[in-house]
Parts: sequence; C-alpha cells; structure tokens
Amino acid sequence: MFTPIQLLLGAQRKNKRIISIVYDLLAIIGSYLFAMALRMDSMSFPFGLHEILSLAITCIVTIVCFIKLGLYRAILRYMMLPAIGNMFFAVFISAITLAISGFFSQASFLEASPLFMQV
Repeated sequence: MFTPIQLLLGAQRKNKRIISIVYDLLAIIGSYLFAMALRMDSMSFPFGLHEILSLAITCIVTIVCFIKLGLYRAILRYMMLPAIGNMFFAVFISAITLAISGFFSQASFLEASPLFMQV
C-alpha cells in the first residue's frame, strides 16, 4: 500500500511542479486573509471585487516571478546563497505587487485600521 509521501515522490516532475504552484497559491491567499484579520483585528473584514482583483494580480505576478527566477526548476537539496537571494527577491516583488495593485484597485486594506481610529 502506498503512502501519500510515496505517491508524491513517485509522481512525474510536471505533477510535482503543479502541486508546488497550487501550494504557493494557497499560501499566498491564506497569508493575505490572515494578515487582513490581524490588521482589522477581526475575522470580518470587507472583501469585495477590489480585494479579489488585487489578490488575483498578486498571485499571477508572484507565480510568474517564481517561475522566471527558477524556483520551480528542480528540488533544492542544498540551499545555496543565490537560491536564498532569489527567494527574498521574489517575495519582495510579490509584496510590492500587492501594494501597487491594492493602491490602483482601491482595495480596503489600504484604509486606516480600526485600531488606530479608536480614541
């Protein structure tokens, strides 16, 4: 009987890359939602078309950036300094993309936080 780990290790390279991309997309979306909940100090926050547009643009740019920087090319057995530098650069580009796309789509996460509005 195969375990999920054995199935994953025996999968084709293309399927492993797809799994990595799906995991990264889920991590981006989860991080966004968690950050919004922390920023608004509540689990209920505005999540409309502007926020979805900003998140979609960020996801697309981030995945393209990860692909172009070679983060999905091969399994990294040993982390070398250039690979770590590429990861930091890719995350930096993702953060800048989120800020710019949020600004241009007028997403609500750029508004003043309820914590700062209390007197």
